[in-house]
Amino acid sequence: MSAATAEATLTAADLRYHLVASEVSRAGLEQAVGTFEEAIHANDASALYRIVSGSIGRAYDEATFVTTWEQSSAEVGRVTALRRGRVGPIQTTDQGNAYVIVEYDADLSVATASAARFRAFVIREAAGWRLWTTVRP
Repeated sequence: MSAATAEATLTAADLRYHLVASEVSRAGLEQAVGTFEEAIHANDASALYRIVSGSIGRAYDEATFVTTWEQSSAEVGRVTALRRGRVGPIQTTDQGNAYVIVEYDADLSVATASAARFRAFVIREAAGWRLWTTVRP
């Protein structure tokens, strides 16, 4: 058996259920984060779309995602420099989804907002680590 982070045995009457939650691997995380950073720096929404989570991929087709990205970039500004800060530990949602928060400082092309701090949430899916969302703290 592989290393487990948690185990529990549930019993009810003559039924017994043994649950095992295995450790989530960080394998592929660095590559996903690097691809995200390259796409952001290049302002390449198509490249970014290729690494988004399944939930984003189901909500937007690539053309709509690119159009939305371009409209947002025109309003908020394009990232001209990106500095990675802290890469957090693997966390797990109540639904069992594993994710990591990566913190960034960025310089923007719009003079009214020349700098920004944001967090990228990278989620572990069957296809590997994918961009889940970004938020400004």
